[in-house]
Amino acid sequence: MTPTTLDCRSDANGIGLLLDQPTYEVLLRRAVAILRRESCGYLFDPPDLVHDAFLRIARSAVPVRLRGTAHLMALVTIVMRRVMVDHSRSTKSAKHGISVPLDTEGLAAPETADTIVVRDALARLADCEHRLFRIVEMRFFGGFDIDEIASALDVSSRTVKRDWSAARERLQGLLRP
Repeated sequence: MTPTTLDCRSDANGIGLLLDQPTYEVLLRRAVAILRRESCGYLFDPPDLVHDAFLRIARSAVPVRLRGTAHLMALVTIVMRRVMVDHSRSTKSAKHGISVPLDTEGLAAPETADTIVVRDALARLADCEHRLFRIVEMRFFGGFDIDEIASALDVSSRTVKRDWSAARERLQGLLRP
């Protein structure tokens, strides 16, 4: 498939060109996995999470350049995780009566000492090695396999394997006291 730029601000239906039933079913399975991994208390069903992610993409202020179905699936999976992050943060701030601006770059996890350390390590990885961070994000949070990540990032599977190994080593170093 040739790269396509979709201006989702004016043509939200353009995403549908790449979304067929099998792709939608894969996204639903990924939504189920994301919902299972997160804390209890979410009011989302898998279709709601997929649809909310598509709405966020469609409302993006920046045109989305898609390189095919694999890239679309990567993008939607990442946005689904960010939907969960935003929901978690808004719920926590509402419980404590404070208003916290939502950061779509954060990671969804209960704010324990361990998860804060992991979140900070991932943020540092994102700052210095963005591609490694994206691979961790897709592999761990999105459930992507090596070939899917390679296709989404437009690199070879061998590069993804090498970067996945490097990312794990880098994170272990960042997590050591």
